[in-house]
Amino acid sequence: MKKILVISLVFATVFLIVSCGGSTQNKSEASGNGEKPDSDEQDSEADGSAECKSGDFKCADSESLYCNSFGSWVFYARCENGCDSATGKCKDMCYEIDNKTWSYSRSSMTWEAAKEFCDNMINCGYSDWHLPTISELRTLIQNCPATETGGECGVTDQCLSYHQCSYIHNDDNSIISLCIGCSDSDSYYSGKYSKFGDNDWFWSSSFQDDTDSIQVWGVYFAMGTITSFGTNEYTLESVRCVR
Repeated sequence: MKKILVISLVFATVFLIVSCGGSTQNKSEASGNGEKPDSDEQDSEADGSAECKSGDFKCADSESLYCNSFGSWVFYARCENGCDSATGKCKDMCYEIDNKTWSYSRSSMTWEAAKEFCDNMINCGYSDWHLPTISELRTLIQNCPATETGGECGVTDQCLSYHQCSYIHNDDNSIISLCIGCSDSDSYYSGKYSKFGDNDWFWSSSFQDDTDSIQVWGVYFAMGTITSFGTNEYTLESVRCVR
Protein backbone atom coordinates (compact mmCIF):
# COMPACT_ATOMS: atom_id res chain seq x y z
CA MET A 1 0.00 0.00 0.00
CA LYS A 2 2.88 2.37 0.89
CA LYS A 3 4.54 1.58 -2.48
CA ILE A 4 1.35 2.46 -4.34
CA LEU A 5 1.09 5.75 -2.43
CA VAL A 6 4.72 6.67 -3.17
CA ILE A 7 4.31 5.86 -6.87
CA SER A 8 1.16 8.01 -7.00
CA LEU A 9 2.97 10.94 -5.43
CA VAL A 10 5.84 10.64 -7.93
CA PHE A 11 3.42 10.71 -10.89
CA ALA A 12 1.58 13.68 -9.42
CA THR A 13 4.84 15.63 -8.95
CA VAL A 14 5.98 14.91 -12.53
CA PHE A 15 2.58 16.02 -13.85
CA LEU A 16 2.80 19.32 -11.97
CA ILE A 17 6.34 20.02 -13.22
CA VAL A 18 5.35 19.36 -16.86
CA SER A 19 2.21 21.46 -16.48
CA CYS A 20 4.10 24.44 -15.01
CA GLY A 21 6.80 24.25 -17.68
CA GLY A 22 4.21 24.28 -20.45
CA SER A 23 2.45 27.23 -18.89
CA THR A 24 5.72 29.19 -18.65
CA GLN A 25 6.55 28.44 -22.30
CA ASN A 26 3.13 29.60 -23.44
CA LYS A 27 3.55 32.86 -21.56
CA SER A 28 6.96 33.39 -23.16
CA GLU A 29 5.60 32.77 -26.63
CA ALA A 30 2.71 35.12 -25.99
CA SER A 31 5.14 37.93 -25.09
CA GLY A 32 7.06 37.58 -28.37
CA ASN A 33 9.40 34.60 -28.70
CA GLY A 34 10.41 34.81 -25.08
CA GLU A 35 11.76 38.40 -25.39
CA LYS A 36 10.61 40.98 -22.90
CA PRO A 37 8.88 43.94 -24.62
CA ASP A 38 10.78 47.18 -24.35
CA SER A 39 9.56 49.04 -21.27
CA ASP A 40 9.91 52.43 -22.98
CA GLU A 41 7.69 51.31 -25.83
CA GLN A 42 5.16 49.96 -23.33
CA ASP A 43 5.16 53.25 -21.43
CA SER A 44 4.86 55.35 -24.59
CA GLU A 45 2.00 53.26 -25.90
CA ALA A 46 0.28 53.19 -22.54
CA ASP A 47 0.29 56.94 -21.89
CA GLY A 48 -0.02 57.97 -25.55
CA SER A 49 2.71 60.61 -25.12
CA ALA A 50 4.63 59.80 -28.33
CA GLU A 51 3.17 61.61 -31.32
CA CYS A 52 5.59 60.03 -33.79
CA LYS A 53 8.64 57.83 -34.27
CA SER A 54 11.94 59.61 -33.69
CA GLY A 55 13.72 60.38 -36.97
CA ASP A 56 10.59 60.49 -39.12
CA PHE A 57 9.64 63.45 -41.33
CA LYS A 58 6.28 64.73 -42.51
CA CYS A 59 4.86 67.66 -44.45
CA ALA A 60 2.70 70.41 -43.00
CA ASP A 61 1.64 72.80 -45.74
CA SER A 62 4.91 74.25 -47.07
CA GLU A 63 7.03 73.10 -44.13
CA SER A 64 8.92 69.92 -43.31
CA LEU A 65 8.52 68.62 -39.75
CA TYR A 66 10.94 66.32 -37.90
CA CYS A 67 10.14 63.89 -35.08
CA ASN A 68 12.60 64.56 -32.26
CA SER A 69 13.90 62.19 -29.60
CA PHE A 70 10.93 63.04 -27.34
CA GLY A 71 8.45 61.78 -29.93
CA SER A 72 7.17 65.24 -30.84
CA TRP A 73 6.90 66.96 -34.22
CA VAL A 74 9.14 70.04 -34.55
CA PHE A 75 9.86 72.48 -37.37
CA TYR A 76 12.68 71.31 -39.68
CA ALA A 77 12.72 73.51 -42.79
CA ARG A 78 10.67 75.93 -44.81
CA CYS A 79 10.08 74.32 -48.21
CA GLU A 80 10.20 77.05 -50.84
CA ASN A 81 9.45 74.59 -53.62
CA GLY A 82 6.91 72.56 -51.65
CA CYS A 83 7.23 69.50 -49.45
CA ASP A 84 7.49 65.93 -50.80
CA SER A 85 4.68 63.98 -49.09
CA ALA A 86 6.46 60.67 -49.78
CA THR A 87 9.60 61.61 -47.81
CA GLY A 88 8.31 64.43 -45.64
CA LYS A 89 11.29 66.56 -46.75
CA CYS A 90 11.57 69.63 -48.94
CA LYS A 91 11.55 69.12 -52.66
CA ASP A 92 14.80 69.99 -54.38
CA MET A 93 15.16 73.72 -54.83
CA CYS A 94 18.10 75.69 -56.19
CA TYR A 95 18.59 79.34 -57.03
CA GLU A 96 21.26 80.77 -59.30
CA ILE A 97 22.50 84.17 -58.08
CA ASP A 98 25.77 85.82 -59.17
CA ASN A 99 27.31 82.57 -60.42
CA LYS A 100 26.51 80.80 -57.14
CA THR A 101 23.88 78.13 -56.50
CA TRP A 102 21.87 78.53 -53.28
CA SER A 103 19.65 76.03 -51.48
CA TYR A 104 16.43 76.42 -49.54
CA SER A 105 16.81 77.78 -45.99
CA ARG A 106 16.44 76.16 -42.61
CA SER A 107 16.00 77.94 -39.28
CA SER A 108 16.83 77.43 -35.59
CA MET A 109 20.20 75.70 -35.88
CA THR A 110 23.42 75.93 -33.92
CA TRP A 111 26.53 76.79 -35.92
CA GLU A 112 27.82 73.21 -35.73
CA ALA A 113 24.46 71.82 -36.87
CA ALA A 114 24.26 74.36 -39.70
CA LYS A 115 27.72 73.41 -40.98
CA GLU A 116 26.86 69.71 -40.82
CA PHE A 117 23.52 70.37 -42.55
CA CYS A 118 25.28 71.97 -45.53
CA ASP A 119 28.16 69.48 -45.65
CA ASN A 120 25.67 66.58 -45.84
CA MET A 121 23.13 68.21 -48.14
CA ILE A 122 22.09 66.48 -51.37
CA ASN A 123 19.93 68.87 -53.36
CA CYS A 124 19.22 69.33 -57.06
CA GLY A 125 21.60 66.44 -57.77
CA TYR A 126 24.57 68.14 -56.06
CA SER A 127 26.43 67.07 -52.93
CA ASP A 128 29.18 69.74 -52.80
CA TRP A 129 27.25 72.27 -50.70
CA HIS A 130 28.88 74.26 -47.91
CA LEU A 131 28.07 76.87 -45.29
CA PRO A 132 28.69 80.23 -47.03
CA THR A 133 31.58 82.48 -46.10
CA ILE A 134 30.73 86.03 -45.04
CA SER A 135 31.67 87.34 -48.50
CA GLU A 136 29.31 84.83 -50.11
CA LEU A 137 26.53 85.67 -47.65
CA ARG A 138 26.94 89.40 -48.30
CA THR A 139 26.06 88.90 -51.97
CA LEU A 140 22.48 88.21 -50.84
CA ILE A 141 22.08 91.69 -49.29
CA GLN A 142 20.29 94.27 -51.43
CA ASN A 143 18.96 97.83 -51.04
CA CYS A 144 21.52 98.63 -48.33
CA PRO A 145 24.64 100.09 -49.99
CA ALA A 146 26.86 100.09 -46.87
CA THR A 147 26.62 96.33 -46.36
CA GLU A 148 26.14 95.12 -49.93
CA THR A 149 29.22 93.62 -51.56
CA GLY A 150 31.75 96.42 -52.05
CA GLY A 151 30.04 98.69 -49.49
CA GLU A 152 31.63 100.66 -46.63
CA CYS A 153 31.39 97.72 -44.25
CA GLY A 154 34.82 96.18 -44.52
CA VAL A 155 34.01 92.68 -43.30
CA THR A 156 34.97 90.18 -46.01
CA ASP A 157 36.79 86.88 -46.27
CA GLN A 158 40.02 88.92 -46.36
CA CYS A 159 39.13 91.17 -43.39
CA LEU A 160 37.56 89.39 -40.42
CA SER A 161 38.63 91.69 -37.59
CA TYR A 162 35.84 93.29 -35.60
CA HIS A 163 37.94 96.30 -34.65
CA GLN A 164 39.56 96.94 -38.01
CA CYS A 165 36.79 96.01 -40.44
CA SER A 166 33.41 96.88 -38.93
CA TYR A 167 33.78 100.44 -37.63
CA ILE A 168 35.98 103.54 -37.73
CA HIS A 169 37.21 105.98 -35.06
CA ASN A 170 36.61 109.70 -35.44
CA ASP A 171 39.07 112.34 -34.27
CA ASP A 172 36.96 112.88 -31.16
CA ASN A 173 37.29 109.15 -30.33
CA SER A 174 33.67 108.45 -31.21
CA ILE A 175 32.93 105.28 -33.15
CA ILE A 176 30.93 104.92 -36.34
CA SER A 177 29.68 101.45 -37.18
CA LEU A 178 29.97 100.63 -40.86
CA CYS A 179 28.04 97.37 -40.77
CA ILE A 180 24.89 98.25 -38.84
CA GLY A 181 22.79 98.06 -41.97
CA CYS A 182 19.65 99.96 -42.95
CA SER A 183 16.26 100.31 -41.34
CA ASP A 184 13.18 102.46 -41.34
CA SER A 185 9.66 101.91 -40.07
CA ASP A 186 8.35 100.95 -43.50
CA SER A 187 11.02 98.47 -44.53
CA TYR A 188 12.04 96.78 -41.26
CA TYR A 189 11.25 93.05 -41.43
CA SER A 190 9.79 93.45 -44.92
CA GLY A 191 12.34 91.23 -46.68
CA LYS A 192 13.54 94.28 -48.60
CA TYR A 193 17.22 93.75 -47.77
CA SER A 194 17.44 90.12 -48.89
CA LYS A 195 17.43 88.80 -52.44
CA PHE A 196 15.37 85.90 -51.04
CA GLY A 197 13.06 88.05 -48.93
CA ASP A 198 14.63 86.64 -45.74
CA ASN A 199 14.31 88.46 -42.41
CA ASP A 200 16.20 86.14 -40.08
CA TRP A 201 19.76 85.97 -38.73
CA PHE A 202 21.91 83.73 -40.96
CA TRP A 203 25.16 81.92 -40.23
CA SER A 204 28.37 82.15 -42.23
CA SER A 205 31.45 79.95 -41.87
CA SER A 206 33.77 82.93 -41.21
CA PHE A 207 35.16 83.47 -37.70
CA GLN A 208 36.13 86.81 -36.19
CA ASP A 209 39.88 86.77 -35.78
CA ASP A 210 40.38 89.29 -32.95
CA THR A 211 37.98 88.40 -30.14
CA ASP A 212 38.58 86.44 -26.96
CA SER A 213 35.35 84.46 -27.35
CA ILE A 214 34.48 82.35 -30.38
CA GLN A 215 32.37 84.53 -32.66
CA VAL A 216 31.16 83.85 -36.20
CA TRP A 217 30.17 86.51 -38.72
CA GLY A 218 26.63 86.49 -40.05
CA VAL A 219 23.89 88.64 -41.56
CA TYR A 220 20.65 89.90 -40.03
CA PHE A 221 18.58 90.33 -43.18
CA ALA A 222 15.72 92.23 -41.54
CA MET A 223 18.09 95.24 -41.53
CA GLY A 224 20.87 94.15 -43.86
CA THR A 225 23.19 94.09 -40.83
CA ILE A 226 26.55 92.33 -40.81
CA THR A 227 27.22 91.19 -37.26
CA SER A 228 28.60 88.29 -35.25
CA PHE A 229 27.14 85.49 -33.13
CA GLY A 230 28.46 83.16 -30.49
CA THR A 231 28.70 79.49 -31.42
CA ASN A 232 27.35 78.01 -28.20
CA GLU A 233 24.47 75.54 -28.08
CA TYR A 234 21.96 78.23 -27.14
CA THR A 235 22.50 80.41 -30.23
CA LEU A 236 20.09 79.24 -32.93
CA GLU A 237 20.12 80.97 -36.31
CA SER A 238 19.11 80.23 -39.90
CA VAL A 239 21.19 78.73 -42.70
CA ARG A 240 21.16 78.75 -46.48
CA CYS A 241 23.75 76.53 -48.15
CA VAL A 242 25.75 77.45 -51.26
CA ARG A 243 27.88 75.80 -53.90
